Amino acid sequence: MVMKSLGSVCPVCGAKAIVRTSDPVDVEIGGRTYYVGGVERERCTQCEEEFFFAGQSDELRARAAQLAREEQGLLSPQEIRQLRHDLGLTQSSLEAVIGVGEKTVGRWERGLYPQNKPADTLMRLLWSHPELLQETGFIAREGRGPYKKRTE
Repeated sequence: MVMKSLGSVCPVCGAKAIVRTSDPVDVEIGGRTYYVGGVERERCTQCEEEFFFAGQSDELRARAAQLAREEQGLLSPQEIRQLRHDLGLTQSSLEAVIGVGEKTVGRWERGLYPQNKPADTLMRLLWSHPELLQETGFIAREGRGPYKKRTE
């Protein structure tokens, strides 16, 4: 617990009680709490409000997501990107194939959010058995990207 008094006034409660700390921060992901340490920020010792610097929320989320992936044995962001490329899919087509929302795969690949276990399992199955991709209505064409099957 590193706390250094800055003598600044808290913009929330008005007390002259701002300190710099690097205590672990608890980040909730999927109903679980992960403790991320080593993030320096300011905190008011009077009202307990914390003040993060620009960009730290994404860093916290990414570090907590990494802990969640490790704990649950999920694919890494790099592995998701590789499987998508191996299957010849864009982010949006992988989203359609596995039934997740728009921009979800991008968040997984940037490491900001971990995928859930069913999505992870489905991606692993598709990676191991690319022939199953046809069952989803997509045909991957090497070097040209994915295409929806034509319905004639």
